[in-house]
Amino acid sequence: MAELERLIGARDYREFIQPRKLKDVPANKAEALKAIAADPNLLRRPIVVDGNKVYFGFKEAEWNALKR
Repeated sequence: MAELERLIGARDYREFIQPRKLKDVPANKAEALKAIAADPNLLRRPIVVDGNKVYFGFKEAEWNALKR
């Protein structure tokens, strides 16, 4: 769970959750981390760490920029 906390950092934790996998979004980051730890399928993937940058979910523009 510490690795997940590090990846999310100060970002909005809701951006890391698969919205269609969860009826109700957790009220806070701690609850979200517990939910993801219990069911990793809630985590939006893929996740790529490039230095200090973290990319998650498939966003075509971001992925195309990484290819360069």
